[in-house]
Amino acid sequence: MGFWEDATPSGQARQGLWAIVLANAADPVEDEVAPAQAPYPAPRPRPYWRASSGLTHIEQTCFRAFSMAAPGQTVTVIGPGHGEYVENNAIGIPGRLLELPADGGTLSDILIPMAWILGRDPEAVVTVLPWDHYVDPAEDFRALLNRVSAFADCHPNEIFALGAEASEAITDYGWIEPGAAISPNNRSVRRVAKFHRASDAAQAVAFYRAGYLWNTSIFVARAAAFWENARVCVPEAMERFDALRVAIAGNGASPGTSIWEDLVADTLNGLNPLNFENDVLRPLRAQTAVVPMIGLFWADLVRPERMLEILEPIDDSHGGAIYEPPEDTTDMR
Repeated sequence: MGFWEDATPSGQARQGLWAIVLANAADPVEDEVAPAQAPYPAPRPRPYWRASSGLTHIEQTCFRAFSMAAPGQTVTVIGPGHGEYVENNAIGIPGRLLELPADGGTLSDILIPMAWILGRDPEAVVTVLPWDHYVDPAEDFRALLNRVSAFADCHPNEIFALGAEASEAITDYGWIEPGAAISPNNRSVRRVAKFHRASDAAQAVAFYRAGYLWNTSIFVARAAAFWENARVCVPEAMERFDALRVAIAGNGASPGTSIWEDLVADTLNGLNPLNFENDVLRPLRAQTAVVPMIGLFWADLVRPERMLEILEPIDDSHGGAIYEPPEDTTDMR
């Protein structure tokens, strides 16, 4: 059976498709406040930079998620104190906005909204999207995610990572070493043999020549697959998240309510930050497959100079807007 043959015939995602946008800029590099610089009018964390007359970078990612999942099924996770940038700068983020009170690492960034999603839809398929990416063409990217989400719906224990075709040897990108094909009828989608970081330029060149893929940190899976795979790797931490899930179900708490904020604060209090890729995916490579983003241009914009280099020419050619926002950008908090 081919990779897409047991997905839905239309290649469209099922109605239970959800999206989580990660914009909790907790990493010291991501959390730096950029200097005032044209076309960015004032110092602010980079998710909230507004390019020319277009959207902020967090809005670009949210609208990308919105094109796949309804606003009520999109959750955007932002860092402590970042709500003011949303409120004070007229930033339109559709769906649920979740401002975390502390840094619990990317595992918490994913599992806290996942606890709420599982309460709403136990069979949900979830796409996790970092804020600091650029992908083009947008329509082709959306079509790929819809196909992968349909396939993930049929493979409830698997996590699918998207790997970008490398165009050069870059040391500050993560790399994915593809393993064996998951199907004899489709050689492109493979098990993850190993996640890598290039320690120097020579190693990056070796990864590039070997045909490794750039690690985009874009993941698609059933919500339950994220949850149960984390339980295998970090069982003690999962006791907190299980308790959060039970409490959310018992109280009917939703993001933005005072009950929710208290529950999340209790969950994060004293929790050592955990990284989803390092603490869950690396130990469980057998449960992870990599899907190549064939024909798509992808770039990680975590470094300010790369953001300016890539986006400024695009803003000029697109009149300041890379993605057109949907008509309804109502915040459903």
